[in-house]
Amino acid sequence: MELGMRTLAIKTPPDYPTDLPVTVADFKTHARITATSEDTLIGQYLAAAIGQIEQKLQRSLVAKVFRMTLERFPDSADCSIDLLMPPVTDIELFTYVNSSGTVITLTEDTDFVVDYDSLRARIRPPYQSYWPTAARDYMNSIIIEYTAGYDADTLPAALYQSILYLTTILYDNRVPSKTEETVLDQLMHPYRVVRFV
Repeated sequence: MELGMRTLAIKTPPDYPTDLPVTVADFKTHARITATSEDTLIGQYLAAAIGQIEQKLQRSLVAKVFRMTLERFPDSADCSIDLLMPPVTDIELFTYVNSSGTVITLTEDTDFVVDYDSLRARIRPPYQSYWPTAARDYMNSIIIEYTAGYDADTLPAALYQSILYLTTILYDNRVPSKTEETVLDQLMHPYRVVRFV
C-alpha cells in the first residue's frame, strides 16, 4: 500500500497539567508530598514522563487531536489507512482534494468506515466501495483529523503506574539508573505498538 508522503502532527495539544490522566494531586499522594511549592515542577515532570512514554510506546496516553496528511488514497478498496498513535476514539475531519481542486469532506459510515477495535484504528471504504481519486499534484491532498488517547477512566493501570514511576525518577533523581529503566520497560512493554513491514 503506497500512500505517498505521510505526516502526523498534533493539531490540538492537551492543556498541561489540567488534561493529564495522572494529576499533580495523584503524584503527590503517590510520593507522599504535602507541600505545594513544587506543584508547577511536578506538572512539568508529569508532562515530560508522559511524553517520553508516548514516544517509546508510539501510543497516545493523553487525549489530543492529531492531523494526518497523505498524498493519495490506497490503490484498492481492500487497503485500509492505519491511524497512528492509538487508541483512536473519534474521527473529527476527513477531507481530500479532488482532481478539479475542490476540497471534499467525507462522512463516517457513508463515505468511509472505521475499525476502532484494532490496535491501530483503520479507515476503509464501505463494503463494495472504493476510495475516490485524490488530486496527485497537491501535496497533502488528504487530511484526517482524529482524537486519540486515554482519559483518567480508560488509562490502563500499568501505564498509570509507569507515569507515576517515571515522574518519581525525574523528581527524585534527575537521572534514572539502569535498574529503574528496566522496571519501567517491563511495565510499559505490553503496550508498545510495533509496526511489521
